[in-house]
Formats: sequence, structure tokens, C-alpha cells
Amino acid sequence: MKTIIVKTQQDWDAIPIESQEERLIEIRGTECIYIKQNPNNSTATLHGNSSATPYDNSTATLYGNSTATLHGNSTATLYDNSTATLYGNSSATLHGNSTATLHGNSTARLCDNSTAIVWSAKSVKKYGRYAAIVKKQPIVYRNLADWVSTNDCTKINASTLLLYKRVSERFLTQEETNNQTEWVVGKTLIHSDYNPAQSECGAGQFHACAKPFFCDQFRDIRGDKYIALAVKIKDVFVWKKNPSYPHKIAFRSGKVLYECDREGKKI
Repeated sequence: MKTIIVKTQQDWDAIPIESQEERLIEIRGTECIYIKQNPNNSTATLHGNSSATPYDNSTATLYGNSTATLHGNSTATLYDNSTATLYGNSSATLHGNSTATLHGNSTARLCDNSTAIVWSAKSVKKYGRYAAIVKKQPIVYRNLADWVSTNDCTKINASTLLLYKRVSERFLTQEETNNQTEWVVGKTLIHSDYNPAQSECGAGQFHACAKPFFCDQFRDIRGDKYIALAVKIKDVFVWKKNPSYPHKIAFRSGKVLYECDREGKKI
């Protein structure tokens, strides 16, 4: 099987979709490569200081100082000083001095001097005498003020929060689904079926973050934009006890103020 060398996102996107399935791909660049165009069964090997974001059933093998963020049912094997952050049902096997941070139902097997930082995980097993498991305390927000302080959220005034979303290049979220929403600058949106207490995810609320870069956890599509929103405090909802996504907040209604960069600066 021929190995495909990828150094940039353009290199990855130029590979025909049929070639991304069940192929060995070596990532040797220094920018983050989003493995998502057709991720099913794709395999990537990361070297040096490269980084990648595998989705769904993707597989990544990390060497050197490479990093990866895994979603869905993706898997990773880490060597040397590489690091990974796992969400969903993703899993990792760690060797050398590698480190993984686990969320959701993710799992890990620890060998050598590897370390797992566990916020939430289904299973973590040690196979190395010097491997370490670091369990983090569950996050609990006492109230909205606690969430605002912890996440360094900005207040526009005493009754309004400045929040952010990551949207498509056409200012859409949930594209091509029944929940597709358009976030046009200047527009005020009101959720028609607001029920945030039911679930952290799903269609019962709008979602936002205290900082634009927090939103990278929820969208990773090339060409995405960031927007700033004004949301009344009376229209937000915080999941208080050990939320799966502590940077996220629900809201019923908000006004799109402007497009911004990843740090929140108005564009």
C-alpha cells in the first residue's frame, strides 16, 4: 500500500476521497490537519511537531512531539512525548512519555511512563509500572456567576453577557439538517423549542462559549468563522454538576453583534 505524505491541509484536501479510506497517510507538517473530509477508516501517522484532529472511525499514530484531538470512535497510539485529547468513545494506547486527557466515554491503556489526565472516562488501565493516572475533580458550578468567573466571560453590562459561536463560512450551524440556523450579523434569534435542562447537547437550546477559541471543541470545519453575541443573563442556562462541556452555555435568545477572530477581536 502506497504511503501518502501530508504536510498541509491543502495536501490532505487534495487527496481523492476514495484514497482517504483505508490508506496509510503520514502527516509531517507543523499545522493542524483536520482529518474529516471522509474520515471513515482513514489512518494517519504523525511525526515531529505535527498535529491532527481525527473524527469518527479514524486512526492516528503519534510520534515525537505531535498532538491529536480525537472525536467520535477514533483511536490513537502515542509514542515519545506526543499528546492527545479524547472525546466521545475515542480510545488511546500510550507509550513512552506520552500524555492523554480523557473526556466523555473515552478509554486508555497506559504503558511505560505515560500519563492519563482523567476528567471523565469509561476505562483507564495501567500496563506500565511507572504509568500514572491523574484524576481531576468534577467541575461543579454553583450558579451563573461561578460559570462567568471560571470561564473569564465578559459582561457587556449588568444584565448582558458577551458570548461567542463558531459558525460556517456562510454563518450557519447544523448545516443541511432540520436544525440549520443562520447567524447573520445584526439578527436576533429566539429558540422556538427551548428546553436546556433536558440535555447538554441536542436541539433544545442554542449553544455558546465564553471565548471564541473554546468553540473549537465543537466545530472544526475549514473556512469557519467566529461571531460575538449579546445574550441577556435571564436567557442563559448553566449545567451545574460535572458538565461534559464546561465551557459551553445554553441560551434562549441572543443578538449577533459582529464577526470576530479566534481571540474575540472584531473583524
